[in-house]
Amino acid sequence: MKKLIFIYILLTSLFTQTLTETEIDNLFNHVRTLEVSDSLNTLQINQLKTNLELYEKLKLENELLIKDKDSLNVLLKQENELLLNRIDDISPKWYDNKWIWFTLGVLFTGSSVHLAGQIN
Repeated sequence: MKKLIFIYILLTSLFTQTLTETEIDNLFNHVRTLEVSDSLNTLQINQLKTNLELYEKLKLENELLIKDKDSLNVLLKQENELLLNRIDDISPKWYDNKWIWFTLGVLFTGSSVHLAGQIN
């Protein structure tokens, strides 16, 4: 409001003889319009600052999520290596084949029977 009064006093002192009443009304209407647009621009600037702060927070959260994802990838690779080592440890060896033991059992039993038959 002080601005309007100052502008009014300034304009009345400078242009008292040259401006008509309609021109003064138009000038004041224009000043009011500019004040409204200025206040709207101020609101928009504040809203954009808020949006910028939210964007910065979102950026930080995204960086943290990416770091968590990277650490999870490292842990999953380590788990995969451990599981592969465990598979190597618990997988049956060549001597754990049931057909080998069956064949050896048949051979030993057959040779025992054959040797027992030759004793008489």
